Amino acid sequence: MSKLPIPFAKHTTYAGHGGIDFPQARGTIFRASGPGVVYHRNSTPRGGDQIWVRYDTGVKVGYCHMDSFDGAAAIGTRVVEGSPLGRVGSKGKKSTGPHLHIEISGQAYSAAVWQYFDPARVVGNSGGGNSAAAPATPTAPPIVTQEDDMPIMIKANVNIYVLSAGQIKLCDSTRQVTAAKAAGIPQRDLVGTVAQQNQVFVDLLDIFGVPQNVLDNRGWVLNPESGKFEKNGMWNWERARLAATKG
Repeated sequence: MSKLPIPFAKHTTYAGHGGIDFPQARGTIFRASGPGVVYHRNSTPRGGDQIWVRYDTGVKVGYCHMDSFDGAAAIGTRVVEGSPLGRVGSKGKKSTGPHLHIEISGQAYSAAVWQYFDPARVVGNSGGGNSAAAPATPTAPPIVTQEDDMPIMIKANVNIYVLSAGQIKLCDSTRQVTAAKAAGIPQRDLVGTVAQQNQVFVDLLDIFGVPQNVLDNRGWVLNPESGKFEKNGMWNWERARLAATKG
């Protein structure tokens, strides 16, 4: 499988980051990296306005922090390399300035991006596809971007959760906690009264873009595919979207 070209030449990331950032001036057009279909658009507190493309290679890529959906590619749009998708912005909590964040659906680490994208190739300047009709967008000077979306383990009262951008999983065994620690995910134990811990936890859910209604009064997490709250359940935006479309 040939790898896709990246949206812009300049890119950055940091330890624990869930994707790759491309610092750009606000309003800069970003383009599709190859043939595929726009299959989803959504907004979250952390990622702001987002557009998702399912490329013909099978990979599903999210483009986050868009300036707005005005003029952006609509759901169902068939794209080729160089097709305009939207404009760079800085929407979303913790975004430190205009940049395009891309991530791979179902993957929590930036290294996953390089499994599907070639950092030596840039959209519009890769020698193939629609590149002749879509010259590379000039890059702006890089900015420092950090979104604080590194996965963390949170112990709130009696439950331990792995929390990351738009995703939450309840760890119901020592094995799961040990595996998370082995993956380098730090643990934070909330302190204070039950009410104080609950308030901090609610704030964290909001920051990470996780709705409160995916937890029940036991702290179990909703599995969107079964529609049930499960002791070992996991919720994320993608699973919820797929469950909704199947329903």
